[in-house]
Amino acid sequence: MNRRPWINPLPGPPQPLSRGRLFVIFIGMLLLAGLTVMRLIDLQVIHHAAYVERANEQYTNRRPIEPERGGVFDRRGNALVVNLPNYWSVGVRPSGVEDAERLSRQLADILHIDAASVRSTLGRKSPFVWVDRKVDPHDADLIRGLGRREIGLQRSTLRRYPFGGTGGQVIGFVNVDNVGSGGIELQFDKILSGKPGWEVLQKDAWRREIADPKYPRQAALDGGKVVLSIDINAQAIAEEELDQAVKEHHAAGGMIVVTRPATGEILAIASSPRFDPNDPGAVDASHRKNRAITDIFEPGSTFKVVAFAGVLEMDIADIDELIWCENGSWRTWDRTIRDTHRNGWLTARQVLSKSSNIGTAKLAGRLSPRTFYTIMRDFGFGQETGIELPGEVRGILPTPSEWSGVSQANMAMGHGIAVTALQLAMAYGAIANDGWVMKPMLVLSVTDRQGRIELREPVRVRRVLSPSTARTMRRLLTDAVELGTGRDAIIEGLSVAGKTGTAQKVDLEHNTYFQDRYVSSFAGFVPAEKPELLAVVVIDDPRGDHYGGTIAAPVFRDVIERLLVVVPRQEPDLEGEELDPRQLAEKKDRIPVPSLLSLSRDEAAVRLSSLGLRAAFDGERGFVSGQSIPAGVDVTKGTSVELTLSQTDSRKAERIRVPDVRGMALRQAVAEMTRSGLRVRVQGSGSVTRQSIRPGELATQGSVCTLTAEPGTGVSS
Repeated sequence: MNRRPWINPLPGPPQPLSRGRLFVIFIGMLLLAGLTVMRLIDLQVIHHAAYVERANEQYTNRRPIEPERGGVFDRRGNALVVNLPNYWSVGVRPSGVEDAERLSRQLADILHIDAASVRSTLGRKSPFVWVDRKVDPHDADLIRGLGRREIGLQRSTLRRYPFGGTGGQVIGFVNVDNVGSGGIELQFDKILSGKPGWEVLQKDAWRREIADPKYPRQAALDGGKVVLSIDINAQAIAEEELDQAVKEHHAAGGMIVVTRPATGEILAIASSPRFDPNDPGAVDASHRKNRAITDIFEPGSTFKVVAFAGVLEMDIADIDELIWCENGSWRTWDRTIRDTHRNGWLTARQVLSKSSNIGTAKLAGRLSPRTFYTIMRDFGFGQETGIELPGEVRGILPTPSEWSGVSQANMAMGHGIAVTALQLAMAYGAIANDGWVMKPMLVLSVTDRQGRIELREPVRVRRVLSPSTARTMRRLLTDAVELGTGRDAIIEGLSVAGKTGTAQKVDLEHNTYFQDRYVSSFAGFVPAEKPELLAVVVIDDPRGDHYGGTIAAPVFRDVIERLLVVVPRQEPDLEGEELDPRQLAEKKDRIPVPSLLSLSRDEAAVRLSSLGLRAAFDGERGFVSGQSIPAGVDVTKGTSVELTLSQTDSRKAERIRVPDVRGMALRQAVAEMTRSGLRVRVQGSGSVTRQSIRPGELATQGSVCTLTAEPGTGVSS
């Protein structure tokens, strides 16, 4: 059967579309155009800003610019704080982490922290978490080397304190966010903190940030400056002597306040135990308190000057009149008041010098309760002094309506009230300053973010005594040192005025007094005729001997003897002359190179940086064994000092070869001994003729070397 081959028929001419199909196509194209237009309107009009923001998030990053926190300086221009650049904060985006266990171990090994803690941090339901803050540049480089996109590094600065624990409770410290915490750092946080800026950076496909000048940028506004009345040398001396006394007497702690009574300027304000603001978490929070303004105590006999000043000012007592002191025991109201010695008849002058409780109570009884209360308030007790530090307390001063029959006698002896060391210092300052109570002056100048300088001036609060009464009180207090209980405060060749105090500590739990726990104190000033330096020493709960005359008075003497060498007189000579507050605020051009021997590499770098100098190291690690520019040489800001490093820390040996300072001017000799790590006691003035430790001998670090000086050809100190 023949089959015909299959033949495809030729296509015919195209058939025209029907009107219905044309209409459908037209409507479809119209709808498509409409949707396109609507989408364009949505993209470019309705949600334009949102899409632009999303695009910017993908291709740009707005990063904050940290301002430089402002400086804190002592009265000589020494930088008490410094900001170290090139530290980094490490953060992670948890959503981008695929191997949390491995990443936790990597970060923990580099940062020397617990891996479990890192793993817990990465497990938080948060878009971004901080793993560690203030990481040094070396560790930051190691983290970059991991090549992990989910890790972010943000540049930050590290706040450091080049003098370590010296002045720590005054300066305070900052937290991890550079916010002030305690001391001047907290009090002036708004001045010091500055104002953050920001910058926009471009990001490439690998999320690397690239600076581009076409993107906007707002510069940060750096913080201002604060210049303190503190002399860091005086502060160091006060703290050293206080620590030594607390250790020697196994005490719970102590306080020292050193002022210039004529102006109220505070040269040193020290507390023990103390802390290092570079590592505030290493100690209990109580160590960070400035106890001179936060802790109260019964002052005991140091408070007797208030009753004496009151009766002399009211002209109801004469210093030479006789007071019957009851042979050491006197029953009044429901109490028996006793003296340490069986005193009979004493002149009012002797009542104070021998610290008779009975004689003081009898003299105070001549004042009406309201008058005595007013005098105590006028001296500044029961109220804040107004010092520019956080945490000051008012103390305790009951009103007459709260007194019992024996209250006035008790308060005259310094019991039944509670004061701070600073209040006591300002009260004695009124006696030293012809009757004027001064506001404590801790800050000399403040420079705000815009560079405007505000200079502080001495502030007279009130006159509490006439000049003649103040002069009489100074004579009585001189007797109290030379003839009475304060003999251990005597400084050869100098008139000392002061008063000892010994008070039982209050047992708050049982509302009574401890029978074996005391507060020992001494308050005084020199020279007695025209006081320039004033100090209050308080030793809390010494073991064994507890009398203020044997515990606190020697500390006063040792502190003042050393201060007389390092602190310029109020009419300064050319050596050691203090700068004008405005000069301090603007910072001086010439900088003396410090001694850096035995410091670690980091310590030396911080010390030079704090002074505006640069460090160049010969060696990678170790301790400074040599410096290219000797200590004390004045150089310009920015000068580089080459430091030789060795692996031995000479401080650990704690043995020092004593320098030969014979023939040197006293001030120069003290500086040389101090640089060597020795403590100095001074006798006389002029040039050094003898030193108690022979030159070349090996001595333990911190040993005391007595320098004897006589007027000669050297520069008199």
